[in-house]
Amino acid sequence: MLPTYYGTREQLSHKEAYALKKYLKRHSLLTYENFLLDPALFTWVNLDCHHCRQVHPTTCCEDGQPYSMSIEAEELLATHAKDIIQYYHEPSRMKQLEQVGFLEITERTNGISTIRKCDGNCFFYVADDASGYCSIHRYAEQQQLDHGKIKPYSCTLFPLDIIEMEGSLLLTALTEDTMSFSRWGKEYSEYLCVNFALRKTKGLPEDHFPLAGYKPAWHWSRELLLQTFGEALLTAIEKMEDPSHLTYEERLQP
Repeated sequence: MLPTYYGTREQLSHKEAYALKKYLKRHSLLTYENFLLDPALFTWVNLDCHHCRQVHPTTCCEDGQPYSMSIEAEELLATHAKDIIQYYHEPSRMKQLEQVGFLEITERTNGISTIRKCDGNCFFYVADDASGYCSIHRYAEQQQLDHGKIKPYSCTLFPLDIIEMEGSLLLTALTEDTMSFSRWGKEYSEYLCVNFALRKTKGLPEDHFPLAGYKPAWHWSRELLLQTFGEALLTAIEKMEDPSHLTYEERLQP
């Protein structure tokens, strides 16, 4: 059976599964209970989503489509979909919701339903704001709901990846070495949020992906990992983290 992207109903392709198999043979991972903890978790990342549109042609929600959701998350989103569209979208989007719904089955997801695309973007993406935003996330915050349960799990996970395989869960993050099997692929390889080395060469305003804002990838998903797997896993990751990590000044060196 092929490995599965955690939080979805989608399997890796045969090509991705083969790339994953090779990666596991070449890299040393820490085993904790049923988890395989990849040092890629400590890759320097800065999720400066507020400035993404000023630096890159599209954000995560634009020109793309979320991975599938669990049945439970899909059903929960369905109970709130009309309110979300009514609060944050134009009336035409409500008409689309009533006519065709917010889900579609695509070839990319191997016949599994996922949030449909509309005007080339995620159905719930709002583009009329200066930076654009996810209406599901904004609705959850304003209604004091757990956005991690109502949004597709993958949308909250970036830049980490979790892969289910033969009773184990691989916890890793997007890097040049993992993109061959990661759900994120190669699409974000030139995005500054996950490419610290490239950011150092860019003459951007200091508040755009500030160098001092980069920190190990898993820190950005700390709350999600805590809610999903509990405090013990975070403790295991912290013990794995090298206390001799480079300082911020050392990281700025060529």
